[in-house]
Amino acid sequence: MEKHAGDLRRELIKELGMSSFKFLVTLNGGAFIVMLTFVGNVQQNAQFKIDLLALKVAMSMFLLGLFFTFCGIAIAYTSAQLSLEDRTLPGAGTARGHIVWLTLPVVLAFFAFVFGVAAAMLGISE
Repeated sequence: MEKHAGDLRRELIKELGMSSFKFLVTLNGGAFIVMLTFVGNVQQNAQFKIDLLALKVAMSMFLLGLFFTFCGIAIAYTSAQLSLEDRTLPGAGTARGHIVWLTLPVVLAFFAFVFGVAAAMLGISE
């Protein structure tokens, strides 16, 4: 049985969504672990100093990125469950509203990562 173009688009959207969630969990979770490892190495090596406030901000941003990612997963799950009943999230009756609901947490998670990296870099000195 051949798949219709709509079915292929749905599969592509589903795959891209799953990949983006996996990417963001890996990105923010990995960054958090790297910061912990880096701090352990800095304490043993006197070449670098790190501002503890910058470290806390960076790690908080990575955790916030994970939070937004899991919010996105919860929204996607809720949206899928509602669609089984021919219902939508509030304001998601149009494609644009639906995209905002699904894209906003992903964008926020990525920006949390970017701000976390910036905070970490600004907090490192020789």
